[in-house]
Amino acid sequence: MPEYTAAPIGNIDHRGYQALHSMLYGQSSECIRFSLTLFNDGRGVRCGEVVGAYKCSRCTAQAEKRVTTSQPSLSAFHVLTRPSTSGFASQPVNAVTVPTPSMASTSVLSKRKLSRATASSSTLVTQMMENAKRSRSGSVTPALTISTSNVSGFERAMEQVKEKKIARSMAVDKYTSNFLDALACWAGICVVCQIAGKTSTKHDIVYCETLNHGMEDASITEYKRFRSEIQYRLLEHGTVCYCCHIPQLNDVLHRTFQRGAQSCEPERKDIIAPIAYCAWYYEDIRNKAMAHFKVNWRTFEEFGAWLRGPPRHGHKTNMVALFLWFTELVRPE
Repeated sequence: MPEYTAAPIGNIDHRGYQALHSMLYGQSSECIRFSLTLFNDGRGVRCGEVVGAYKCSRCTAQAEKRVTTSQPSLSAFHVLTRPSTSGFASQPVNAVTVPTPSMASTSVLSKRKLSRATASSSTLVTQMMENAKRSRSGSVTPALTISTSNVSGFERAMEQVKEKKIARSMAVDKYTSNFLDALACWAGICVVCQIAGKTSTKHDIVYCETLNHGMEDASITEYKRFRSEIQYRLLEHGTVCYCCHIPQLNDVLHRTFQRGAQSCEPERKDIIAPIAYCAWYYEDIRNKAMAHFKVNWRTFEEFGAWLRGPPRHGHKTNMVALFLWFTELVRPE
C-alpha cells in the first residue's frame, strides 16, 4: 500500500488526499462512484442508481459475484400444506421457509391471511429470479423497494456535518484575516514607543529607550519577568508560539512548528506581549480593558493570571483577545 502522510491536525484536506487514499487502498468495498460523489457533492450516488452509466470496477465485480451466488436453489424452498377446513385433503402450496409454523399455530390463521403471506413470498421469489436474469444479461438491476426514511435521515446528517465543517472553515479564515490585518497595523514600528506617543521604527525590545528610561516604574527586566511567566496549556489554549504569542491555527497565520526549525517570523516577535504589558502599565488603557472584558485586576499578578487563564470565547488565549481588542481601539495609522 502506498505511504500517505496525513495533514496536520487543524488543517483541512481540500484536495481530498485522505479520502482518495482511503477509497483506493482502504478495506472498504464501497462503490467508487459513491465515494467520489459523496466527497464532492455531499451525497453519494452509486453506479446502479444512474441509468446507462458504466459501472466501476467494484460494482462490476460485485455484479459478477451476484450472478454466481444469487441464483436461488430449489433446496431453499419446501412445500407447506394448507390446513383442510372442509374435510378435503390438504393442498400443497409453494412458499419460503421462514420457519415452518406448527399445525397448532397455522390452524388459527384465516384463509385470507395465509393467502396474503403466500402471495407476498411468491412475489419476493419472482423478483429475485428476475433480478438474477437482468444481472446475467448486463442490464441495470433495480434495487429492491425499501424504506428510505433511514437513508434520508443519514443524508440530512451528512449535510449538517458538511455545513458545520464549512462554517468552521469560514470562521477560521475570517479570524485569520482579521488577525493578519491587526498585525499589519503594527508592522515596522515599535509598539511601546507608538503607545507612548513617540515615533520610532522597529527595533529590538531589549534596546527600547522608552521601555528602559521613558516609562516610570517600568524596565526591561520587569518586562522579561512578565513575559517569562506567560504559560500556555495545550488542552486549554492549543498550540501557541512562545516567541510571538500567535496561535498556530493554520500555516497562513503561523507556520507549523518543526523540531530544530525557526517557525516564527521575526517581524512579529515584539508586538502582542509588549501591547499586553503596556495595557497594564497605562491606567486609562487598563480601565477600558477591564470594562470591556468585565474583569477586575487589582494587582499585576492578577493581570498575569488572567492572561494565562481560560481564554475568552472565540479566542485561543486572553493575550490574543486583548491584542485584537486594543488594536481595534487605537488603530494606528
